[in-house]
Amino acid sequence: MEDTRQPDPNFAYFVNDHIEANTKFKWADQLLKKSKPLTVPWACFWIVALAFSVDNIEHGFYAERIIPGIFLGYAAAYLVGRVIYYRLYRKFSTGSFSENINLEDLIAFLNTHLLYLQPFFGQWVRGEGSLSGKDYIGFAFSKRVQATITFSENSAGEKFYAISTMPTSNSTMVMRLITRADVGLGRLICLYKTAPIISAAMKYYLQRDDNV
Repeated sequence: MEDTRQPDPNFAYFVNDHIEANTKFKWADQLLKKSKPLTVPWACFWIVALAFSVDNIEHGFYAERIIPGIFLGYAAAYLVGRVIYYRLYRKFSTGSFSENINLEDLIAFLNTHLLYLQPFFGQWVRGEGSLSGKDYIGFAFSKRVQATITFSENSAGEKFYAISTMPTSNSTMVMRLITRADVGLGRLICLYKTAPIISAAMKYYLQRDDNV
């Protein structure tokens, strides 16, 4: 039986070339498996938390500072994570296109060509309703976070897409709030790992001669 998880060689080459040119990784599978996007943020967490909570080796911890130290450490991790994303990965988040995109065709394309990256990439589906009045598609990256592509058009008729994240549709209201606040930095992990690949996939799709 044919292995349907084998990627289209031209597509895989295009994506890997995009990954190698724009990240420290050489191919998509390596980015998904080897990247550790929270290493620096969590290092900042411990440095700030301990620096605030510990006076010196002799005195050890100030008990009353431990909780505030944890909050300050988390704030530092959160901010550092955002700075790293904006400096290194923000460039993958947006793009433009000229012709209208058939979303069902795009979904079929992504599900076919990104199949070899499962289980990191799940099945793309069309979003229920619209997101802030915009059409979007997405897939569940984890139980709580889905990667999304949102499509919009400005007053001048210019068309854009944006790669982002949002809570999965089956999340409870509380979990949606927690996910949107990015407690645990799950949305940041999703962006680090998927945005460069999704960006390359969109570029490949839009340059096809048979794009609708």
